Amino acid sequence: AAPLLLGSPRDTVAVIGQSVILGCEVSAQPIAEMKWRKEGMVEALPGKHRNIIVQSRGGPQRHQVIGWLQIQEVRQRDAGVYICQAWNMYGEVSGSARLRIISADSPLASEVTHHLVGVFDVSDDEDDSPREGPSGSHE
Repeated sequence: AAPLLLGSPRDTVAVIGQSVILGCEVSAQPIAEMKWRKEGMVEALPGKHRNIIVQSRGGPQRHQVIGWLQIQEVRQRDAGVYICQAWNMYGEVSGSARLRIISADSPLASEVTHHLVGVFDVSDDEDDSPREGPSGSHE
């Protein structure tokens, strides 16, 4: 079956100089390939961006892939929409998040520094969100 998006990256506000992590979680059989890119750019990240790290690993279930995009010491030019794309032979799915960058003297800055950066839009707590099992009826 085509990949199913379990967790999409979350819109994020960061202060210049902070590090940001965006996350993406998919389920696919056969297992999906995953890449990240920035809206308006063709090449996959990290490309030439030395402050960007891309990682992925298998998830808790057999057919899951969890990916991260980490941007270290964000600058204004890192602002924009980041897209996570996952695909296999049956299809493709994507999720995106907008990253806003603010300066340290912005009124929002004190709020931003106090909470951890959100990775997923989907709750990470298995108990309070019903998840599709491996025999999901999404054909």
